[in-house]
Amino acid sequence: MPQTQHGVGLLDDLVRARDLAREGRAAEVRMLADRLDRSGQPVELDDRVLLGTLLGQAHANAQEFEAARAALDAVLPLVPAACPLRQARFHAVAAWTAHGRGDDEAAMDDIVRSLTMVEDPSLPGGEDLRAALGNCSLVLALLQLFPLAAETAERSVQVAAANELAVGWSECQLGFVYLSWALRLDHLGLAEQSGRPWAQARVHLSNALASGAMSALFDGWAAAWRAICSARLGDIEQGLADLELARSLPVSPPNPSVRDFIDLAAGALLLAEGQIQAAESTLLGLWTRLDRPWRSPFVEEVASLLGQAAAARGDGAAALRWYREMHERYGRAQYGAWLARATAARLRIEQEALLRRTRELESDALSDPLTRVPNR
Repeated sequence: MPQTQHGVGLLDDLVRARDLAREGRAAEVRMLADRLDRSGQPVELDDRVLLGTLLGQAHANAQEFEAARAALDAVLPLVPAACPLRQARFHAVAAWTAHGRGDDEAAMDDIVRSLTMVEDPSLPGGEDLRAALGNCSLVLALLQLFPLAAETAERSVQVAAANELAVGWSECQLGFVYLSWALRLDHLGLAEQSGRPWAQARVHLSNALASGAMSALFDGWAAAWRAICSARLGDIEQGLADLELARSLPVSPPNPSVRDFIDLAAGALLLAEGQIQAAESTLLGLWTRLDRPWRSPFVEEVASLLGQAAAARGDGAAALRWYREMHERYGRAQYGAWLARATAARLRIEQEALLRRTRELESDALSDPLTRVPNR
């Protein structure tokens, strides 16, 4: 958190709000913000934007994307006047929220805005920069922009390490990027290329879990994701241990996303153990919950595993139906990614034009526009 002009009590409240947001405990973040309002304590604009961003993040972590959007909209009028890093952090959470609502064009819009804000190498490092980069990397991975997602997540890890921040959060996000990348390569039939991303995913998720600094929610995600990696890499014993860990963590409030990833890992491990009927039962239940366009690439992974299960019991027709489902979903996801890339290119051009015009206006303000003689 940047050291702005506020008291120790307010700083403690902001840190508490950040920790609650990481657990998805939106009701408690809102109570904290309401208590600050009633106290009459002066809260700077930057910190009001941060509180709104954290409330949006808490709702998004809880998979409550409409509520997240409402929280972000409440502080949106203040955002243009906030410092660049607070704006970047806001837009990163807005991008995640937009993707969760199925609006990938809006998500890409916010990603471009956020990353544009953090391009300046002279910006101070710290939690705002780390958080903005980390959240952007997650959305970039979900939009299938994997090289940029990995680059952005790696920068988040570097910022955390350079500023002596807990690196577990950023390592977890980097692990998620490589996991998503590996899944997509497998779905394309490029298993020979997916080995490195699978291994990288497990390494970074292991680093995250070993840090001991994450919330129960992030530990639950990381353990379930590592279990998926272990199933794919043939390490069933480690996968089962991770699955047990993910199930045992006291995630509060209960998070539907953690449950979904636990079931995905369980289905993959059951299939790897040859327990076909149990795997299909688990995965079919998960399919009904994940059957959403914005859950790519995980919804395709469920279809792929169900296809493998059908093939293992000799039902070629069912296997073909599931593989066809996987590729149709992939095609729709690719089209969405193409639209997002087109949006990114257009927004980049617009941003560059705006920056050029801003520099021209700044130059005019410092000198006579006709003679270019500096003003005194």
